[in-house]
Amino acid sequence: GPMTPESTLLALITSLNDEIVEELKKGEEFTIIGREKEASEVIDTFVRMKGKNPFLIGPRGAGKSSIAEKVAYKIIVGDLPAHPAYQEALGNAYFIETSAGRIGRLAKSNENAAQGAAMETFLEAILFVEEKYKIKLVTFIDEAHTLPEGMIEAAKPYLESKRRAINFFGASTAGEFQIKFKDNPAFIRRVHQIGVAEQSIPEVIEIITKSWAP
Repeated sequence: GPMTPESTLLALITSLNDEIVEELKKGEEFTIIGREKEASEVIDTFVRMKGKNPFLIGPRGAGKSSIAEKVAYKIIVGDLPAHPAYQEALGNAYFIETSAGRIGRLAKSNENAAQGAAMETFLEAILFVEEKYKIKLVTFIDEAHTLPEGMIEAAKPYLESKRRAINFFGASTAGEFQIKFKDNPAFIRRVHQIGVAEQSIPEVIEIITKSWAP
């Protein structure tokens, strides 16, 4: 039968909530050591910088996906600043992850118009589900520089309008971000770049010792 917004969304996403809640149910400690500063900056961007979308910018392997998981974890367990604005913006947020390739499955062809229509269908499904279930969705896209031109153009109006803003959150390397978006000031304007450095040796040692199982 025809795809509903719900089935469209479920076909294209991974839910970080489900993965983290599973870990918590098993009674396993869910820990990502360090990265507190970057995770807090992502959360601050959503709540305090209206019309800006946090982008983690850093070298491959620097742990951008772990930061996304840490943000999801903080939101799920309610580890947010006490200010009511944070509860209001993210109190019942659901954290989902997708990719350019997955959204592209909706496209009829590689042409810009078709890619744009796929992105629009995806973002409209998010808005529909948020409205219907009275929840907020936070969408993480890793390797955001792989989004084709048509998708980027279609996403722009959804990233900043007060009325229909989507909580969108990307990750990329500095070089690829620069190459992809340098001629697109309107997109860059909607982004708050958060630098992610590789972890220091003491941090790496701490991670190994804390996660070591005899």
